[in-house]
Parts: sequence; C-alpha cells; structure tokens
Amino acid sequence: MNKILILLIAVMAACTNGAHDFEVAEEAAMVEEIAGDFGRSAQSKMAVASDGMNQAIAPRTSQNQPQAEITQKLIKNGNIQFETLDLEKSIQSVKQLVSSFGGYVSSESEESWENRINYNVTIRVATENFDSLMNSLSADAYKVDFKRMNIQDVTEQYYDLTTRIESQKEIEKRYLELLKQARTVKDMLGIEENLGQIRTEIEAKEGRLKVLQNRISYSTIHLNVYQELEVEFRPGKQPNFGQRILESLYNGWRSLQSFVIWVIGMWPFFLIFTLAWFGFKKIQQKLRNRKS
Repeated sequence: MNKILILLIAVMAACTNGAHDFEVAEEAAMVEEIAGDFGRSAQSKMAVASDGMNQAIAPRTSQNQPQAEITQKLIKNGNIQFETLDLEKSIQSVKQLVSSFGGYVSSESEESWENRINYNVTIRVATENFDSLMNSLSADAYKVDFKRMNIQDVTEQYYDLTTRIESQKEIEKRYLELLKQARTVKDMLGIEENLGQIRTEIEAKEGRLKVLQNRISYSTIHLNVYQELEVEFRPGKQPNFGQRILESLYNGWRSLQSFVIWVIGMWPFFLIFTLAWFGFKKIQQKLRNRKS
C-alpha cells in the first residue's frame, strides 16, 4: 500500500513537472516570437528612417530641370598673300571691304624696295563674317600666292574657365557670410586674407576669359599685298680718256700709300726676321772656325 501511494505521488509529481516544463517552453516560444516581431519592426523602421535620411542628403535632381547648352567655341585666323597690278587701288579696296563687313584694321605697314612694294595689314572682323571677308579680299587679285585658315577649338578651355569662376564666386559668398559672423579681430583678418586671395584669382580668370571671348568673337586676318615694279637700267655718264688716266694715276698713288703703310705696320716682323738671320749667320761662322 505504501509502495502504491509512493508510486502515485511520483507519477503526480512527474506530471506536474512536465506541465510546468511545457508551460515554460511555451512562454519561451512566445517571448522569442514577440522579440522577433519587435526586431523585425525595429529593423523596418530603421530602414525607413535610413531611406528618408539618404533622400534628404542626396542632391535633389529634377527631370524637368534644363541643362546648360554647350556651344562650340572656335578661334579663327587667316593668312592671305597676293600680287596686284595697282597697289594703291588694292589698299583702298581692302579698307572698303573691311568697313563693309564691320571689321577694323588693327595694324598696317608699307615697305618698298627697288623692284617691289609691300602692304601688310592685320584685320579684326566678327567671326560670322570671317569666311565672307576671306573670299572677298582676294577676289580682284592678280595672283594669289597662298590663302590659309586656322581654326582652334577652345570649347573645353572656355567652359573650364567659366566653371572655375562660378565656383570661386560661390566660395567668395561663403567667406562674406563667415565675415558677418566673425566675432574676433583674428577671425576677421584671416577671413579677409582668404577673401582677398579668392578675389585675386577671380579677377585673373575673368581677365583670361575676356581675352578668350574677344578672340572667339573677332577673328584675325593677316594680309600681305604686293606690287612688282619694273627695274629700268640707267647707265651713268662714262668718263673720257683723260679723266680715266688721271683716275688711274690717283688710284696708283693711293695703292703706293697703302703699301708703304702696310710695310711700316709690319716692322716688328722685319726686325725679328733680321735678328734671326744675323744670329743664324753668326752661328754658321763659329761652326766653320771650329772645323778649320
């Protein structure tokens, strides 16, 4: 009986322990499930927050925002040389053509030789009229020696300068804002020093850009016009027989004077030669005396 009672108590205890273990396991599973749901929820919230932050930091781009159109920037130069039969008429024609195309003469010069006259001129004209003026200048030429055109693409250089200027102007604005917020003299002096450097760089780049814009807007033409002249033979007046004799005597006298002057100028060499000759003779005489 006692054994049966002890067995029943053991079975009840085991059942109680089993139920308790089952409840514990069930509670643990519930905790893990809740923790998992919380973790997934937190992760999703963090992902949403991260996406929002990334969207806020990333630059806002608009598909409708127009991009600056890049136009090609070219520098055109030309060289022409031709012969004319009437230089004065050609010069007047060149000047009229330059004026009609809205250009101007930046420099000109005229040179003359015995058989040729040259007219050199440098012309600046708006780029859109460059080709037309190049064709018109040599239209009335007697003979065109050469006509050359050189086109230089400076698109990259032009837009690089403009971009650098814009960037440095933005930096200048930031320095001005910092200057307003400066509280100490040291800060103000440091900002003003950097601001001065930025402004110097901006002015230098703007100067280069203006020169580049001028060369792009106005093309340059170097023109050489020349006229060949006929050389006339002009024989001089021939001297008569008596004049030729007198001239020969005069030339002979001048030659004699030149020879005497040359001899006098060579006296050191004659002196050295004379001393050497006497020395040689003296040595030769001593040798003969010894033999005898």
